Amino acid sequence: MKANPLTIGLLCACFSGSVSGQLRQQLPLDEYWEFRLDKDGVNSAWEHVRVPHSWNARDGVKADYYRGDGEYRYHLCLTPEMFKKRIFLRFEAASQMAEVSLNGQKVGVHKGGFNAFCFEITPYAKKRDNLLEVKVSNRKELKIAPLEGDYTVFGGIYRPVSLLLLPKTCITPLD
Repeated sequence: MKANPLTIGLLCACFSGSVSGQLRQQLPLDEYWEFRLDKDGVNSAWEHVRVPHSWNARDGVKADYYRGDGEYRYHLCLTPEMFKKRIFLRFEAASQMAEVSLNGQKVGVHKGGFNAFCFEITPYAKKRDNLLEVKVSNRKELKIAPLEGDYTVFGGIYRPVSLLLLPKTCITPLD
């Protein structure tokens, strides 16, 4: 069987260019988070935490553990080089509902405590310092599973968070 010259030419063109780094960069955002509880509209003081984090780490063994709202914030520094790509935030999970904002603009909402979710932040981002805010709730919601169980529904960003940098033309990581 004879190879088609056009096919060979296209394959050579695809693989002959130099690759100047990875097409997909994933940067963990685990340190330097700030957290506070929001109990009945009264905010506690900000404390420094690492993500993954749960506010039920101490009271989760009690029957009357805290189910409510918590807030996280993170100062995200984006270099000018990063803006040559599309910028995404990927959360491996947050329990049970998460509202994500960047620089005061709402990026998106995710419901469900066990699924990963991702938002593109390119349109909301600016060079250098960006304020990422995540409001998380583990309140009992009748439209979010699980409704009942003999286990603690821990609240917080309890799995890793990453910054994804992808080429302008890419397969979207949005679920």
